[in-house]
Amino acid sequence: MEARLANALAQYSDALAHVGSAPNTQYADYVARLKTFELHLWFGKPAQLSPPACARLGWACSSEDMLSCAKCGSHLCVKIEESLPEDETDSLVAEFTKQLSWAHSSSCSWRFTSNPSSHSSFPEAQTTLQATTKRMEALASATNAIGGTDLNVSASAVMKFLSENPRVLDFPSNFPDSIVALGICGWEPLSYDPLDVSDDSGDSDASDATATAVTTALECQHCGIRANLSLANNTSDLPPPAKKSRLSIDTAPPSSPPSASLPPFDPIESHRYYCPVVTSDENEDQNAGWKICCKNLQVPPPLCSTKDILEKAKDVIELVH
Repeated sequence: MEARLANALAQYSDALAHVGSAPNTQYADYVARLKTFELHLWFGKPAQLSPPACARLGWACSSEDMLSCAKCGSHLCVKIEESLPEDETDSLVAEFTKQLSWAHSSSCSWRFTSNPSSHSSFPEAQTTLQATTKRMEALASATNAIGGTDLNVSASAVMKFLSENPRVLDFPSNFPDSIVALGICGWEPLSYDPLDVSDDSGDSDASDATATAVTTALECQHCGIRANLSLANNTSDLPPPAKKSRLSIDTAPPSSPPSASLPPFDPIESHRYYCPVVTSDENEDQNAGWKICCKNLQVPPPLCSTKDILEKAKDVIELVH
């Protein structure tokens, strides 16, 4: 009896310590787990088993269809065959959803607690003018560090949405559209150890094989995706072809190196599908993080136009008479 009571008290204390940890630490740990859900390891899962849903309950993706808890060492294989009938699939999903909590060991705090659902939403503090401007300044600084002012970014969608209403008076006007679009869409310069050569670039659209010689590394802190961006209109010379060996009997001239040009980077579509920058728990497009950022940078439209106010005043006068 005493052993069971001691075990229960230990679980309760662990859970309290978990809940009482700093919010910033909780969110950082959540994002670190979220980054493990690579597309080739975790795919074809319903919303109940999405990467955010699993990461909020302490799970990281250790291999294909496999979840692991670093706290208690538990593992959970979540494999759903596509050939199953719909009713069996629904039943299996419901069981796996329960196991997200109960598959942890009896002494693991994740069995009783979870990260708040707000962790899978775009943080409100990141949508303010001050926070967005700070990202733009960091992006501009990183771009200047590689000898340019503008990046190869497709900014038309963001700028079109941003132009629907006048911008606030404090909106910075000294940044090119590419920097504005990246800052609104949550991209930040990547801080990394240059001695770390491990390949943890996720499923970024820009690979080292196709990146140009002059690039800057960016990252989204909310879904962990990374990308290498080149300067806009980059005309830097490509490295010369290797010299022909004297032992070669090939008399044909060396072929020209392939073009290093890359298509413009899409700051919206390049996020992972579950990133709060591009989606929301309500599945309403208007609540996507980047659109909320835009709205916070715009002057809100008046509730009624001047014409509507005059017409209402005219109706009131007619009623009085």
